[in-house]
Amino acid sequence: MLSFKIIGLAALTKKLGSDTVKKPLGEGIKKIVFTLEGEVKKATVIDTNRLRSSIFSKYGASEGMVGTNVQYAPFVEYGTRHMEARHMEGGRKELGQGMFGFGLEQLQKKMSGLLKAIGVQIENRWGR
Repeated sequence: MLSFKIIGLAALTKKLGSDTVKKPLGEGIKKIVFTLEGEVKKATVIDTNRLRSSIFSKYGASEGMVGTNVQYAPFVEYGTRHMEARHMEGGRKELGQGMFGFGLEQLQKKMSGLLKAIGVQIENRWGR
């Protein structure tokens, strides 16, 4: 399970005003969470499709989470002494890294654009 929380939200909201920050930030967090969920699902190795279909996300005003409740997910993510961690990339199985780790790497490549979009929305609302 991966989760994140925005630190300093209270100070930012106080400085810029609650209405200015809450909606753009909430929409941004939702977009970030859904992007990560999609990347993790794309990177999940499919055998029976149980693991991929179990991946879910939750988000709130200042935090988000992507996870699964499948008991064998940690073995696929981190590997065991009998098998390496694995994920899918470009239609082929890759060993050595799990689907959440790979999904995070893909999200990181997109993160500056996602954060910039939040900033633009806040600027637009603040300027009104």
